[in-house]
Amino acid sequence: MATANELPAELLDTILLYLTRPDLCSIARVSRRFYAPAVSFIYSKIRLVDRHNPNRLGGLDDHDDTNIIRILMVLCKNSFLASKVTELYYGCQIPPPDIFSFLPFESFKGRTLSRDPRLCRILRIAISHMVNVQTLTIIHGHFTITRELIHGFFHPARKYKAPVRRFWVESSCLEDIWSYLAQEGSVGGLWGVRLRRMRIFEEITSEGGLEMSRGGSCLKYRSIPALTTAMSRTDEDVSELLAQAGEWDRLIYGNFPDVDDVAAMPIESSYIPDEKGPWASPVSVVRSLFKGAAATLTSLNLDWLEGLGSSLEAIFEDLPLFPNLKAFQIRNAVTEGTEVDPHITLFEPDSLFFHFIRNHRKIEYLAWPMRNFFPPTKTPLKDPRVVELISDLGRRLKFLRIDARLTNHEARTDESNQRDRRLARISRRYVIECFAPEMRCLEGLKVEGGVPKDEARELLRGLSRCPLKKLVVLGIDFPLKDWWDDLPATATAAAAITATTQQQQQQLQSEQRLHTGATPFIPEYGKGPPLLQVIQAIFPDTIEELKFLGSHYVFYLNDEYPESVVSSIFSPLSRFKNLRGLTLAFSLQTDIQGIEMAPQVAQFWLDSQTTTATTTTTPPSQSPDEDAVATTTTTTTPGAERETYLREQFSPRNLAQRVVDLVGSYLYICREQQQQQQPSSFSSSSSSPPLVNVRAYLRLNAAYASEIFELAVAINPDRSVAWIKGPEAELQREPQKERAWF
Repeated sequence: MATANELPAELLDTILLYLTRPDLCSIARVSRRFYAPAVSFIYSKIRLVDRHNPNRLGGLDDHDDTNIIRILMVLCKNSFLASKVTELYYGCQIPPPDIFSFLPFESFKGRTLSRDPRLCRILRIAISHMVNVQTLTIIHGHFTITRELIHGFFHPARKYKAPVRRFWVESSCLEDIWSYLAQEGSVGGLWGVRLRRMRIFEEITSEGGLEMSRGGSCLKYRSIPALTTAMSRTDEDVSELLAQAGEWDRLIYGNFPDVDDVAAMPIESSYIPDEKGPWASPVSVVRSLFKGAAATLTSLNLDWLEGLGSSLEAIFEDLPLFPNLKAFQIRNAVTEGTEVDPHITLFEPDSLFFHFIRNHRKIEYLAWPMRNFFPPTKTPLKDPRVVELISDLGRRLKFLRIDARLTNHEARTDESNQRDRRLARISRRYVIECFAPEMRCLEGLKVEGGVPKDEARELLRGLSRCPLKKLVVLGIDFPLKDWWDDLPATATAAAAITATTQQQQQQLQSEQRLHTGATPFIPEYGKGPPLLQVIQAIFPDTIEELKFLGSHYVFYLNDEYPESVVSSIFSPLSRFKNLRGLTLAFSLQTDIQGIEMAPQVAQFWLDSQTTTATTTTTPPSQSPDEDAVATTTTTTTPGAERETYLREQFSPRNLAQRVVDLVGSYLYICREQQQQQQPSSFSSSSSSPPLVNVRAYLRLNAAYASEIFELAVAINPDRSVAWIKGPEAELQREPQKERAWF
């Protein structure tokens, strides 16, 4: 039998892959053979996050850097461990601002945050030791640390074994960055860049702006879960707050007796920052990133950027070609501050972005505002170059994302005569009539924002010749309700099912002729069949994942609905043969006898995550008597009645069962029919159908529409629950790196 010393490195890595972090730490301490591969796993992903210190000035220090200092000290002292870091995440423990309430007003400069010069020094030393970092993520970063990370990892003199490949920056400031980013070797090697939810112009300094601070006025930052934090105005004098922060830092750094000695260590890759500049504006920083990484960049993503509309052409003017670009995304241009100027279009011959798309023939993932595809005042397909470009895109695009400016709700149809809205409607419908029918290879589509309901439906009909696997529709309204043909709640279940079935059959026959090309696509705006019915008629064989989100017209998960209503909306799910994932928006009624209990519900979920293993919850009890006994034996104490109510109404088990009650009966019908018709193909146990995973996005009452919790439920073919995860706050999840376009 082979000893540990004789095992090949590949086998060791396979073994360690299944160990938890505590187990990895234990095995690294007791085995020399396992030490090196174990620490490679332990230190491969490092998180630098500050912490809340409740002991200072009534808990107003939400930005204690103790955790960051402790990790950086280890990386400074041990270059071997630092060399194992491949993914570095830095962020504030306060979540990013809400996109509507705080993002437009929050400055990310934070003049009192992370100001001690020793922190900058040990960060530079740690960066010089981290020679293998390939993914750098900064989310809601403090200004000083954000600058040091960008300067350090993208300095031309930095020595490394592997270059940074992916760079994700969100809700952070790009001001006062040195202008050397465009120099040769500084950002070369980047594959993916994503800039998200931030400003492309200078930060707010005038009256009305707010910034996070250590001390200052305590403001309500999030409603659910309840979160307050100290903030100061961007135009106020913060000298007293700076002095107070300096005193707090003196206490923090006093816990690290050797920090001054470590900060005095030489920097191996020896770059010496020039604090006098020259500085680059945010637009210049973005241009420098793109220009310096042009040879290797495969993914370029600008997402919800304030000021983008007036800066987009300035960013891309005279840039070199990106020979390897596969993903080009201008996302979430859906508010006044983020909209792209109407005169900027993709298919205006001889325009900047017409040539950009034409010169980058490897693009497979495209995101662009719907009104900015075609100029509304010109015939779309008059120029043969436009026809040729659309045809070329039709043969290679795999994922398309389009969005429109958000409104109070998505209109059923747009009949406005107001000039700007009329021109926007013309541009959107050119996409449906001239672009969508030429697509042949799309596997994913995302429609977001204020796209009218009939236009979203006709867009899908126009894409009927694509092998669509994933569809996402997001808006203010829940996309599956509030259609003209929704049956009234008073209709009987039998009549509803019969009417829905007949309508589905007629729609199926019509769309099958369209799908095969037997009939040309002619859009039919206005009244029409429900969206899900159209989807199941066109893509029953290819759809694997569906996602429908909105805040209005959603089902209340803790309310009862007539079967006729539920069937009229969800019965088309029964026709999808390969559905694996379904995401739906729900709301919860949390007003109990005139008392709003949404904060208590959210806290109940958060407490449940720390006291019970909800990530591996067993299926709900099949015996109602057991639950009844558990309820009746609860001791009545102050607050016990409220706890009992929360447990009965909002426990993960009960919510998961409500999800099953609403959609579970429709998820496996098609596959069961296939099994009956072809029993031989399902005879082996390995051929059993995969589980359908349903994600419920939960909003706690309309007053807290921006606060979302996610409940994941896996449903078995027998309509039982396989497992439950959550509910957890959407903001608790880290960015997904495993995206095809990043």
